[in-house]
Amino acid sequence: MTRRGGPGGGSPSLEHPRRNTEVTDDTRRAEAEEATASHQPDRLPTPEEQDSADAHQADPEVARHARDMNRVGAEARGEGRVP
Repeated sequence: MTRRGGPGGGSPSLEHPRRNTEVTDDTRRAEAEEATASHQPDRLPTPEEQDSADAHQADPEVARHARDMNRVGAEARGEGRVP
């Protein structure tokens, strides 16, 4: 088995010099433009997909559970807290 990395099998990320991770003004402009761009689906649903969606009824119990879990998550304090 060949170990990757530096001498002694160090981290593979150390094989490459550090890259500049500073956010540039060009990046900020591109992100702002993307955030305000309209988003469209890449295609319309097939007739079978549309029929399936139209026939499906959302379960009110699932919606209630999702609301409860969002509330629990919003009120959680500290990392890794389990209610």
